[in-house]
Amino acid sequence: MSTKTIQQWEDGAFSRILGATVNASDSKAKNLYFLSSLAADLESSNSPLLLTSMSLEMALIELLDSDQFLSKTHSFTFLFKAWEKASEIHSNIKGPKGSSLDQETKLFRLNSLDSIINILLSYAGLSLQDDSLFSTNSSNVFIDIFISNPSNYTLYFNLLISRFYEDGLTEIMSNMIKNINYRILANSNIIDGKVWIYLKASEFLFGFAKISETISKIDWFMNGSEREIQTSSVLGPMFSISAFPDEDDGAVMKYFEGLDSSSRSNQLASISSIQSSVSTLQAYQFRIINSFVRSSKDSRAVFISWAAKAIFSNLKRTGSQADPKLYVSSGFADNLANVFIELSKPFAFEPQLSKLSKVNISTWGPIRASSGQLDSYGQNQDIVKKSWNELTRLCSNSEDSLKWDSKLLETPGLVSEIGFIPDCFFIATLAINFGPLSSIFRIMQLGKQIQQLSQSLNSIESNQQNGSTSTSASNPLLAKWKAHLSSLKCKRLALEAHCLDPRRLMGLLNFSRFTMASILELHQLALSNDVNYWNCFPEYILEDTLALLLFVTRYSPDTLMNQELSPPQPGLRLLEDLFISLFVACLSKPELIRNPHLKSKLVDVLHSLTYFPPEDDDDYVDTNVSSDSSINPFDRSRKRKRLSNFAIVGLVEIRKKELPTKQANSSFASVDSGAGEQRAGSELVHNTCARNRAHAIVFDAACAETVQVRVDNSATCSDAELQSRFACGQQV
Repeated sequence: MSTKTIQQWEDGAFSRILGATVNASDSKAKNLYFLSSLAADLESSNSPLLLTSMSLEMALIELLDSDQFLSKTHSFTFLFKAWEKASEIHSNIKGPKGSSLDQETKLFRLNSLDSIINILLSYAGLSLQDDSLFSTNSSNVFIDIFISNPSNYTLYFNLLISRFYEDGLTEIMSNMIKNINYRILANSNIIDGKVWIYLKASEFLFGFAKISETISKIDWFMNGSEREIQTSSVLGPMFSISAFPDEDDGAVMKYFEGLDSSSRSNQLASISSIQSSVSTLQAYQFRIINSFVRSSKDSRAVFISWAAKAIFSNLKRTGSQADPKLYVSSGFADNLANVFIELSKPFAFEPQLSKLSKVNISTWGPIRASSGQLDSYGQNQDIVKKSWNELTRLCSNSEDSLKWDSKLLETPGLVSEIGFIPDCFFIATLAINFGPLSSIFRIMQLGKQIQQLSQSLNSIESNQQNGSTSTSASNPLLAKWKAHLSSLKCKRLALEAHCLDPRRLMGLLNFSRFTMASILELHQLALSNDVNYWNCFPEYILEDTLALLLFVTRYSPDTLMNQELSPPQPGLRLLEDLFISLFVACLSKPELIRNPHLKSKLVDVLHSLTYFPPEDDDDYVDTNVSSDSSINPFDRSRKRKRLSNFAIVGLVEIRKKELPTKQANSSFASVDSGAGEQRAGSELVHNTCARNRAHAIVFDAACAETVQVRVDNSATCSDAELQSRFACGQQV
């Protein structure tokens, strides 16, 4: 049984916790701060000089208002350390150390500790809400405390959430996110490693569902547009972390410096290291966003709206003459695209693509973009609506497209509530357009520059050796050009780490399976209902899919051989099923595509999949690949053995009505007899691909000799002749 009264115990415990006393004559008070004002008040009211629950708040106010006391410590540090001491004593009393206390005394002491814990938490929360209180900038101090090992502070965050949820937690998180973002923008170098601790802290915060939900309510969540959204919005700085050249303090270019003249194995090792770092970065980003969108329906809606604003306000960055300083960086665009591809995996990477019917392929644009729904958050000023309406359509002008969208919006029974899957799909296609595909265009242009500059330098040096030019005047300029060439090659290596990353290419190609199937579904819908579903659809989705395939077939053909892209039946294969069906659908009715460039790109892809000599291509960028077949990714024999047969299927499908063999025509007719049936979602696409498989079998049976002759003849065609035949739609 303790001999101390509860007031005496409180005085001793609270004095140790706060480091302060109201009794200057106490022998234990020499190392404690003397609360002179509170002591005078107690004396004037003839109260005992004891620090109790009744006078606790007055003691805190005096301490936090004392310049002398705060000169030795920051106000938030004091409040947090005091909370830790109080929590420790609380745990001791509840544990074995309190077993000797009688139940009544134990309960009194625990209640007293609960009172000081709650008041310390309240004042700490107030200082985090308003950085101007007490010692100022409390959120920055708090970040310094927990950032090295956030998981150790889970209890404190849970208490903050319980105390301030819907009563100040938004302001607390606003100040903390602002400080973390400031640090990320100041230390965004992915190589030196400083940025990882901020990502770890962000992942910890977003891991609390109520914190994620609260963050979506921050008033500056949607701030900025174009380049500004990268630095001024809540999520912008996290996505701005980049390993692209010329987008940090020069560390990436310094990392690749001198590697242009190194062995290919050394180059690949350095590229692999960067790819590993980027993979870790994007894994952090995905986990953070995944926690955020799962926290609440409002969080998903505001994220989609923010991403749409970021993309649509920066679509012009894809232009060849765009000023990179006016728009978000390549790192930002690439990171955002990767997050959406990862979010799309549950529905887009499934072998049978059974979720096709959920993407609202024909109505998403009118309902979400043209109507202005995506502009309803954060005063977007119709950025999404205006940009969407300006997109080039497959076979329609802007005026007709707007009329069609208006007609769809007035259709009775039209679903107005669009779910996360269609939002995620369409935003992903747009993110790929302004991110990875823009980088692909950049690396191809860089390859041309390197090739042209190399040829010019070789010509100059050759002329010097032959004595046709003066060497003394041209040597300084020549040295400058050589240094520039070396810099371009190093930059190309840095871009190669991104554009030719197998992980990234597989993600893009897997997503393109779903995209192709969606386009085919739209095609079937347009043919069976109203052709305007197709005519008024944006062109970029089809063009981007073809651009990706064309790049991969030229620069990373082995990626196409990955078994993930050719799942066993009833799965849909990227090339043999979906591309051939798309090729047939687009070119069997040429009037459905207005843009001749798009038609030629379809033929280019088919040509690249069957025969492609890289040495004759001025887009060829891999200047370091030797003729050694063990490291040359453009081994023609490997590709052609795999893909030539399905190319024949595509060409035959387009020209099948002109086949001279009646048996073949009748067989094709029997296969097509069920084509008019209406099917929903993936069943419709499965049916189209199944018909193409059947066409190949029927064709082989009816015209085997003709096919063999044509395949054999195609092998002897010149490149120009073969491509010309493809472009004209001739039978090879």
